[in-house]
Amino acid sequence: MPLDDGGRARVAEAVNEVVLAGRSLMLLEGDTREPWIGFVNRLMRKTSHAAPESAVASVDLSIRPKETSMTRTRFTRLLGGAAAAALSAATIAACGSGSNSTTAAQKPKGPTGSAATFGVASNSGLGKILVNSKGLTLYLFKKDVGTKSTCTGACATNWPPLRAGGKPLAGTGLSTSKVGTTARSDGKPQVTYNGHPLYLFQGDSAPGQTSGEGISAFGASWFAVSPGGNQVNGTGSSSGGVGGY
Repeated sequence: MPLDDGGRARVAEAVNEVVLAGRSLMLLEGDTREPWIGFVNRLMRKTSHAAPESAVASVDLSIRPKETSMTRTRFTRLLGGAAAAALSAATIAACGSGSNSTTAAQKPKGPTGSAATFGVASNSGLGKILVNSKGLTLYLFKKDVGTKSTCTGACATNWPPLRAGGKPLAGTGLSTSKVGTTARSDGKPQVTYNGHPLYLFQGDSAPGQTSGEGISAFGASWFAVSPGGNQVNGTGSSSGGVGGY
């Protein structure tokens, strides 16, 4: 199924990141260009409908003198970013524009009708699940210990934490006593529900999509969340899982 403009842009960005990391590796370990180009070509074949070739063609693979001092630490960071971007791109390519239909795509409202930080939507594949203010599916991470998030760095890039500018407001039908926040490593709060930090998934781009359901990534599994604050077991809108890091 063809990707939308956002999906094509993410795939192109992922390809650029992979090529950049490959060039950095070449500076450190000698000429390993061919394996990396092969990796990029495989990624392009998997996402050929997104036409990322133009992005690759625009990347200069030559070595510049000022880059010869590239450190192994710098390469490790680039490679981590490339792996995270490739994870997102592969998931988007697998999901395409497909989704389980959601019967409540409207923005969730609080008891007084004001906009809620998160709420409940009925999903054809998973039943009633938690969604953010835009109707996108929220997830819990089984690796988290209590309200403390263990998802940082590349993990948080792919699974953005649900944030709130002030006190989070739960939508109609949710228990206010289960709503809370937890301080992340950057000092900013993340919304929690029933003791679980809540996350979005980069692979979901529209209400009703649940492509993160059941995925094992970054050391543990991810699940949509029920109105009671527990994991929802079922089949997401994406077929198959994505390997973790």
